[in-house]
Amino acid sequence: MEEMKGIAQALAASGGAESSLADQSSAFTVEESADKTLAPVREVSLGGAEGDDAVQSVAQEDVEMKTAPSATDSLDDDDEKMEEAETTTLEDESYAKKASRAVWKVIESLVPGGTERADLKIDDKTLLALYGDADKVPLLKKLNDLIEKAYKGVDESILHRIWRKHDLDILASVKEALSQPKSNTPTKTEVDRKKKQLATAFTGTYSGSADDEFQKYLARCCKLFRDNRSVYLAPYVAITQSSGFGKSRVLSELAKKCASDVTKPMRLLYVCARDVAGSTGFPVATPELVKFLFERATESEIASRLLLAFDYACKHWGTVQKEWLEVFSAEGDRVDEKLASKLKDWKPPTELHNQAPDSPVLVLVIDEARSLLAESDGYGVSYFRLLRRALNRANADLLEKKLPGIIFGVVVDTNSQIHDFVPPSVLDPSSRADQVTRRLFPPFVLTQTMDVFFKEPIDGLSFTYKNCVLETNREKIREMLLSFGRPLWYKHYTNATGEVALNTVLALGGGKLLNGSNPSELASYNNKTLHGVAAVMCRLGLRPQSGSPFASQLVANFMAALHAVKYTYDAHISGYVSEPFLAFAATHMWYEEYPESLTNHMLPQLRELMMQGIIDVGYVGEMVARLFLLLAMDTAIMGDDEIEQYTFKVGSERFEGQFCSVSLLLSMLDGSFGTDASVDVFRVTMEFPDEKSGGTSDAAGASGSASGRVSTESGAQVQGNTTGTANLSRDSSHQRKREPSKQQPGRSSKKQKASMTDKQEAQDTEKAKATKPKKKPTFKPAGDEQRKQFDEWMKHWDEWSVGFSHFVELTEVPTKATLWCLLGRRAAGVFPRGQAGADLIIPIFRRDPDEVSFMLVQVKNEDGANKDYPHSALGKLSPANVFKKQREKHELVDFSSLDVVRIYISLRESNRNKPARSYLIDATGMSEEPDANRDSYTLCLRGICKDPSSNSQVKPSEHWRFLDHEIWEQLKDLAESAWWDPMKAIKDDLRFRKKNAKVMMKELPDVEVLGAAKHTLELLRYEKDADDGAMRG
Repeated sequence: MEEMKGIAQALAASGGAESSLADQSSAFTVEESADKTLAPVREVSLGGAEGDDAVQSVAQEDVEMKTAPSATDSLDDDDEKMEEAETTTLEDESYAKKASRAVWKVIESLVPGGTERADLKIDDKTLLALYGDADKVPLLKKLNDLIEKAYKGVDESILHRIWRKHDLDILASVKEALSQPKSNTPTKTEVDRKKKQLATAFTGTYSGSADDEFQKYLARCCKLFRDNRSVYLAPYVAITQSSGFGKSRVLSELAKKCASDVTKPMRLLYVCARDVAGSTGFPVATPELVKFLFERATESEIASRLLLAFDYACKHWGTVQKEWLEVFSAEGDRVDEKLASKLKDWKPPTELHNQAPDSPVLVLVIDEARSLLAESDGYGVSYFRLLRRALNRANADLLEKKLPGIIFGVVVDTNSQIHDFVPPSVLDPSSRADQVTRRLFPPFVLTQTMDVFFKEPIDGLSFTYKNCVLETNREKIREMLLSFGRPLWYKHYTNATGEVALNTVLALGGGKLLNGSNPSELASYNNKTLHGVAAVMCRLGLRPQSGSPFASQLVANFMAALHAVKYTYDAHISGYVSEPFLAFAATHMWYEEYPESLTNHMLPQLRELMMQGIIDVGYVGEMVARLFLLLAMDTAIMGDDEIEQYTFKVGSERFEGQFCSVSLLLSMLDGSFGTDASVDVFRVTMEFPDEKSGGTSDAAGASGSASGRVSTESGAQVQGNTTGTANLSRDSSHQRKREPSKQQPGRSSKKQKASMTDKQEAQDTEKAKATKPKKKPTFKPAGDEQRKQFDEWMKHWDEWSVGFSHFVELTEVPTKATLWCLLGRRAAGVFPRGQAGADLIIPIFRRDPDEVSFMLVQVKNEDGANKDYPHSALGKLSPANVFKKQREKHELVDFSSLDVVRIYISLRESNRNKPARSYLIDATGMSEEPDANRDSYTLCLRGICKDPSSNSQVKPSEHWRFLDHEIWEQLKDLAESAWWDPMKAIKDDLRFRKKNAKVMMKELPDVEVLGAAKHTLELLRYEKDADDGAMRG
């Protein structure tokens, strides 16, 4: 078993960052993978502050639900795996492959000639579990079954004869193969080949203007520092952004420009401080240059090395940049040694023979700068702090010697915790000493490369969003979708070919969302990877609270995009944006270990983050509805295929932006997919109450909705009929006009009497209005003719298509152009908060003729009846109502309800009299549309998150085939989460405590926890007419 444990640990080894599965540098043990404790989120601690330029972290923010080691302690250790440099995927041979080869080794000479080796169809997790079993019989039986299936072309009698004679030989061969752990270290030949491929991709045609933008920023900062050095704490800037945006490439392009212009007053020395064993990252690490700078880790020694590099550059100004540029080549490791040796051996002349311009600038770039925080001198001062001091010292030395020029630093990293490099002003001791006059340069947030291959296409790939929707060539569609988002996706795809390229990009994205771990291994979903929650946030379009440490961790380790840093450096505005291939990779993660990856890891972690208030979920019900709709959309794309076909382990199908018919998606939602059963359809009209019964006629019958119940839930009370109301109101013009007369003492004037009469009449009029019968909604099963029209409407959607992999928060009300844009990016929209009538919008289209339309979705998360139903599902969900409140007429307001799909979702409302899935025919005539008298339709879904035990209903998972029962339980927990109510949050926590830590109930019973909380949470009384004594009690 010890041997088995070692294999399991090797199997669970994490994949690399840029390569997804390549730089497998950290292992997650079996014990860690079994731990379902949710990961706390904590800020990085940089140790104690020291000196006038000490760097401190913000206060730690712990969000543990249960006692557990800090997840970010592990995250920080693994940060360097998320390096910016670009690599390709180096996949190790799976254990199933090893077993297949072991079987073939035995039977090759025994099977008929011409038989080719076949792979055994089994995943590593199952295989290793059988291998670890002390009883060898289960593994023997499984191998027998696998061999028969794998070698179907071989006569069964031959296979049976081989198995009878050689079963133990096969078992021994397989066990020997499985006893050898995976090798995570690529050969030197592989590494060299990869480097050449990556160097070719890295030095290809550059698109965009990010390099120009950074050059202008850098030149401006250098000038400001030269003109007024006393204003700034240190001469350096930080470049930061999530992985894959091309930070290193920007610096390479700047170096090229410096090399091409001898007179340019700037030279750039690039140093990559990455320290990951076996890394295939590019540009390559430069350990010798790092050693040159920090070999003697003191402020004065580092400053002297900086001055040495400055002298060398000035002496060789015309040629030095071409020499230093070679560090970006495939031979970068060799160049690293050569450059470090030259600089170390350089002897400055007694008189500076300056080839440089009047004011030369040496730019020292430290890529992967976080590694400088991990190293420190004998006094615990980090290399980064030493470098910052050395920059000041070196520039002071140049100024003192009256030498022209400056040395300016650039630190680069994916880590958006800018205070690591640019300390928050309120926490930096040096800024507290003189906050008014001294400051650091603001960081450069690299966003300019987003969508760069769409904005400035290469290789003739120019297209519009509409082209991306209507295109039918599979390869062109891939390239179009890869052009959206960061440059990483397109570059990696074009660096390989065919299906290998597609798998490379998807595996890369999945690994990055898991902080560099292997998305195909369940063991990867643990505290170090925040249980894969990034794969859910990415698809839902969620963002962290900007002031939370989590905002920077998502950028550094989990592929969120950084939008901006507050000027005080203490908050990071970040989140997930629309990147189709990142969303496709996240989709695969949902189903790699389905449903455990969602039910035991991603969704519980999402709920924990939500309850701690460190992510902005908006309205909880909307978030749950997005999850529900994504599950439905994924299932519609998979169709009749098994989920396993969409996994990296055994499947060959991939999520890559496919569309399906609108009618197929509707069949998933209304439950009719794969069945002959018809869905309930009710016609809703507005009718007066039955005078005899004093209520609303029960038109629904035994089929479903009791109309009387619906009417009562609409909020109005049914009153008895009132007569004679027509004579209760008189127009004042009918009264005779009289001249005013003097009032006699003790008598009321006629004018006063008339006024009193008018007042009484007005009161009678209001009373009449209140007692006048009102029309109530009545539900009747659709008749034959109505059902035929409904079927025709449903058939119409066979020609229309839909496909979305993620949601995007809209900042404005969408237009037709927005709909094509969303379709092109395979996204659906979340309406701006406060939008009336609808919460979500899903774009749809048809090809011939090309038209665009949409689905409107309204979500209710009330625990009980919606008093505005069915109007909220009908007239209020019409385009005429949703888009009417615009200053100018909105172009989507003219869409008829017949030409769109309306979906009403009531998450927690359901009972036996209201079908969970039904269509309503709107015959109320209450819509604001010009054709309001024409019947239109709404799909109503109820009780998705309602506990069926309360009303003896069938399980929601039986209504919706894509809703696994365990996933339903997670959605229910999310829908019921009241993170804004402290008492409900406590009760919710106790409920989970009972499930996960029952022993604690003996130590501190629930009643005592609640009783203690009431002392601080229930200070106010809400009883009606409570006297003072009762209130004191």
